[in-house]
Amino acid sequence: HQIVWSYKVKKNCYDAHRLPNGNTLLATNKGVYEVTPDKKEVWSYDLKQTFYGIQPLPNGNILLANYSNATVVEITREKKIVWSYKVKRPFDVFRLTNGNTLVTTYNEILEVTPEGKRLWTRTGNSYGRARR
Repeated sequence: HQIVWSYKVKKNCYDAHRLPNGNTLLATNKGVYEVTPDKKEVWSYDLKQTFYGIQPLPNGNILLANYSNATVVEITREKKIVWSYKVKRPFDVFRLTNGNTLVTTYNEILEVTPEGKRLWTRTGNSYGRARR
């Protein structure tokens, strides 16, 4: 029950992922950050908006639930948006093995194709996480 690593974020931290390189990716209400094990910030994205859910992808891109901007986006490390989907209040995202994206919002769960077609929706949930 010992803390082996911690990092004080600028505001609230909503999601975190340990990356294969040992760094940690953090989703906050002041953007997305990547920090090294020795707590140096080495990458950041959109420091004016709130991101609740993030998923690092095998291709090096990052899937983001941008709550402030009502979009789910996939961005490159160069911060280029390569895929996006507009949805009100996205809370979490998860890329499925079939290439579709699972999204949770403030009141629904949905699956979206790479072309942006909504396959199904389930309403009535409240801020759930998208995980496999």
